[in-house]
Amino acid sequence: MNPTQSGYSLIEILIVLVIISGIGAIAGPPMAHLYDRIAFSLAREDVEREIANLPMQARLAGQTLTLRDQPKKKDAGSEKLEIADDEQSATIILPAGWALSVKSPIIYRFDGLCLGGEIQIDAASQHTRYRLEPPFCRLQAIP
Repeated sequence: MNPTQSGYSLIEILIVLVIISGIGAIAGPPMAHLYDRIAFSLAREDVEREIANLPMQARLAGQTLTLRDQPKKKDAGSEKLEIADDEQSATIILPAGWALSVKSPIIYRFDGLCLGGEIQIDAASQHTRYRLEPPFCRLQAIP
């Protein structure tokens, strides 16, 4: 290299590119898996939040709500869970491929109190069970 020229040679740049691509190949797959786990956790938290808000919905509407099963559908997009056909309508958005199983219908009274019960959220290979403790139906995970 001429003393008046500055910069890097082609070999030096290629070595740096090989090192960077090697680091990317090692770090890339775990990062993609981490993203999937975070997206799943956020979706589950959204469903949990909507279930936790049902007592307030019943109280604001001044009507009794009943939470029933929502079978898994294979359609793309979000699915809605209708709460009792003959009562005040409320919805829970479930991601595509998810299902909500209710052991027995859970009743949310007009004053925001509930009679309790058990539910299970089925998503892909993960199944999470919850107990809804009366009178406020706070979600408690069942191990």
